[in-house]
Amino acid sequence: MLVLSIVSAAVFAGVAVWMYFGAHFASTRQMALLPLLACGVELLTVGLFSSAFAVVTALLCVLRVALVLCCLGEMNRDAIRH
Repeated sequence: MLVLSIVSAAVFAGVAVWMYFGAHFASTRQMALLPLLACGVELLTVGLFSSAFAVVTALLCVLRVALVLCCLGEMNRDAIRH
């Protein structure tokens, strides 16, 4: 689970940077704080969950994917508005 947390933190950091510098509108740049905060939480909780918490880990993976998909949707909406 340590590797999953580090990969998730890297993905969230990448999405935050991409959203901040790739956005055309201030509202989308403000939304870039969400993956940045998620990256911070991932770094604070690295290795906290073990394989004993399989259900919690699976739920967190679903939430991670949902956050990234929402960010992609926001960037798509930003591009359409531009």
